[in-house]
Amino acid sequence: MSRRSWLEFEALVVEQVREIPRGSVATYGDIYRRAPRRVGFVLATTREEVPWYRVVRSDGTPALGERQLALLRKEGVPIRGHRVDLDRARGPAFADREARSPKVGRRGSGRSAPRVPRSVGE
Repeated sequence: MSRRSWLEFEALVVEQVREIPRGSVATYGDIYRRAPRRVGFVLATTREEVPWYRVVRSDGTPALGERQLALLRKEGVPIRGHRVDLDRARGPAFADREARSPKVGRRGSGRSAPRVPRSVGE
């Protein structure tokens, strides 16, 4: 990725994270489905002021544990145990996007399981 395209990607991520309303969350994949880890890298390295704590993993767990959960609780984000209740907490723009878009290449997508080699002697 060229420096220019990286800066454009970073700007896109920062803009999307800033749009997450207070009391709501998005997942890394909601921000950019094709490269959720890059989203995490941007949030970890950007010098921009962004509400990074509003972005969680796809199962609702916070990447930074209790520190992140405390910030989310302070905003009134619905939490069950140590996970964000994504059904109730996902921001409206991201909830609509999730409902409309197919899950491509994810577990449970209907693909067959990888073949397991047989042991010698079976």
